[in-house]
Amino acid sequence: MAGRRFALAALLMSIRLAAQASPPDIVVANSEGGALPDFIPQILGAAYRELGLTMAIRSYPVARSIEMANEGLADAEALRGPGMERDYPDLVEVPEPIVHLEYRVFTLTDPDLSVGWNGLSGKRVCINLGEKVIENRTRGLAREEAHGVDAAFRMLRAGRCEAVIANQFAWATIDRLDLGHFCAGPAIIESVPLYHYVHRRHAGLVPRLTQALRHLRDDGTIQRTLEPELSRLAEARAQHECAATGTDLKDAARP
Repeated sequence: MAGRRFALAALLMSIRLAAQASPPDIVVANSEGGALPDFIPQILGAAYRELGLTMAIRSYPVARSIEMANEGLADAEALRGPGMERDYPDLVEVPEPIVHLEYRVFTLTDPDLSVGWNGLSGKRVCINLGEKVIENRTRGLAREEAHGVDAAFRMLRAGRCEAVIANQFAWATIDRLDLGHFCAGPAIIESVPLYHYVHRRHAGLVPRLTQALRHLRDDGTIQRTLEPELSRLAEARAQHECAATGTDLKDAARP
């Protein structure tokens, strides 16, 4: 009897191990070192579960991540701005925005309240290479391309540029790496909705994924999942901003 129980336990263990070893249905490429480290797998995982699919996140450098998805080496790209299919024709946008990025001008001193894209003319700016919307909007400006948001802020502090173009989630990086104090302009110069993209071989999933993400937005799941990150951002901003701007981070990161 003991031998039979042992054999049954061993069989159950082997089944569990085999299940754990099963590859996910969908592998999603994501930019390493980016914001929302917990939010992305929770929300995308929930959306794919509504479709009866398992999902895993794989992290890559920001410029490489979208290439992996476009080349079909990953099944999808986690979150990117609109219109990526123009430069990456093998990607299909899931047309339900998940979160918005609110870009501002960051400087080492109080920025001019009127600074916008036009106000950056003649100034050298630092941008994070791979943030395609910002890359496109800064063409023609004198700019330094950094490999990572942290590198952009270090370049600003080193005097290699006069301003950094970054979104509200940069505060998390500034705080985590203790990069110092920076002034964020009160004016949002670009609001960018972020979308999930799938490789064209999964284009058939797009209508159902759209519906799943819309459901997660309407029932409050997206906002509830985002709340802990927003609280961390508020604390980081309070610690590292040179002066308050009066902007509510929860409004800036509306889903």
